[in-house]
Order: sequence, then structure tokens, then C-alpha cells
Amino acid sequence: MHAALAVKPMAELTAQYGPMRTVLQSHGPTDVEREQHETYSLVVHGGKPLRQSRIGAALRPELVIQLVEYVDPVTGTLRYAVDYWTPARFLVSDHEHRVMAEMAYEKAVRDEFAYTALRLSPQRFLGGLELFYDVTDVRP
Repeated sequence: MHAALAVKPMAELTAQYGPMRTVLQSHGPTDVEREQHETYSLVVHGGKPLRQSRIGAALRPELVIQLVEYVDPVTGTLRYAVDYWTPARFLVSDHEHRVMAEMAYEKAVRDEFAYTALRLSPQRFLGGLELFYDVTDVRP
């Protein structure tokens, strides 16, 4: 179980540490050279999962949002990625400071509940995050 984050608002953290970097995405530009996408995909997906929220079975999910610790293949530095995946689209963003990635992960989990484009049973929306996701570590 994860304790609630007692930190500054995201806008203050972004002003202090800089924004998240877009590493990979299915639709749109990234902050990483396209020639490096496959390498980044391998290291992020082979990284250490720290947190996860998921809809569907582990082997056949409809949605996965996870926080991953990995080593940047270009700089060799430790980074923290938020990996968002559905069969229709994906997005990976990262930051050198874990607090930024933690906040982005929690925002992604809450935003998916509030604004999902997934076609889901209405019952999933009746009990908050705990019923919406099959697995989540984000608390109301």
C-alpha cells in the first residue's frame, strides 16, 4: 500500500523540476528521437514496475497504467516513467524525479476514471476507482 503523497501541487513541482518528457506515443510527436523509440520501449517495458492500475486480466488487459523505474539508455541515469497502454493507443512519459512521475501516474489513473474512452460496463463507474479498475493502488 502506498501512503498519500503530501507534496506541492503539480504546477509548483513542474516549475521547480521541469515538465514530464514524452518518450513514446502512438499519436503525436515525442521528445525522444524516433530512431531511439524501440530502444526506449525495451528499457521501459523491461524496467522495474513500482505501481500499476489495470482493467482486464493480466495476460489480456484492456488498460494498463504503470509507474516504472528504468535506466535511460542514452544517459545511463535512473528515470521514472508513466506507461499508459490500451489496444487503441499508448503513451510513455518520464522524469528524473520520482515525485513528478508519481504525481503524473496518480493523475493518469484518476483522469482515466473521469474521462475514459473505453467501452465498459456501467457498473464499473458506481464504486469509484476500486470498482473501475481490476487492480489499482490509487486511493480516493
